[in-house]
Amino acid sequence: LRFLRWLRRPPPPRGTREPALRGKAAEGWTPFLKEACEQLPGALAELEGVAPIVQQLLPGLRLPALRAALLGRGRPGRPGPLERFLTEHLDCGDVEASDWVEGGPKQWSCGTEGVIAVQHCKYTVPMPKDLPSAASKILKLPEFARGTTVNRLGQKGDSLVVTQSSCAHGVTFGDRFYIQHTHAFRADRSGQGVEWRQWTRFEWTKPLPWTHSFIKSMLDSRGKTETTTSAPAFAQIFLSSAA
Repeated sequence: LRFLRWLRRPPPPRGTREPALRGKAAEGWTPFLKEACEQLPGALAELEGVAPIVQQLLPGLRLPALRAALLGRGRPGRPGPLERFLTEHLDCGDVEASDWVEGGPKQWSCGTEGVIAVQHCKYTVPMPKDLPSAASKILKLPEFARGTTVNRLGQKGDSLVVTQSSCAHGVTFGDRFYIQHTHAFRADRSGQGVEWRQWTRFEWTKPLPWTHSFIKSMLDSRGKTETTTSAPAFAQIFLSSAA
C-alpha cells in the first residue's frame, strides 16, 4: 500500500487527522463502486502452494467478533481495522471509506466468487523516499499520491477471507499494476484465538518495457518486506478493533 498515494499536500499532523469517514461514499451499488470493483479484482482464495508471508495467532480473538469489527457492526461512526491501518500505520490522510455493502455473490463478486460484502476507500498516501537511485530516476514519484482500495469479504470453508486490492493514481506505471493483500482468518485449533495468514502479490495488467523489468522485482521484494514489518501493527489493530 505504500506505493499508492495522491495529492501533493501532506496529511494533517499525527493526532489531528480526521478519522476515516464511514458512510460518506456509501450509496449502495453505484456505478462508481462497480467500476472500482471491475478495475481492482480480488479473488477470495488462499494462494495454494504459496507459503503465507505472515502467519500468527491473534490471541483471545473470535471469528464472529472479527467479522463484526471488519463490517463496522456495533461501532457506528468509528473506522474499522482496515481504515485504521491506513491512517495509524501508513500515515494516509483524507481517507474516505464507504460502508461495507452486502449482497448476493452474483451482485457483488464482479467476477469473483464468494464475495458477500464490498467496501471502497480513497485516500492520500506519502510515497517512499528510499528507493534505489535507478528506480527513483525512472519513477519520479511525487511526495504524495492518490490511492484507491477495494476491500472484499467472504467465507471460504472454515476461513474468513478478506482481500485488499489497491492501485496508484498519477504515478509512473501506476496504471499497469495493482497490489493485492489476501488475509485468511480461522479459529485456532487449540481454541486460543484466531490464526491469521497473509499473502501479498503484485498483479500486472500491462507489461513494463523490458528495460524496466527490474522494477517488478524491486516492488515485489518491497511489498513482501513491508507486509512482514507491518504485521505487528496490523495484529494489534485487529485485536483492539474486535475487543
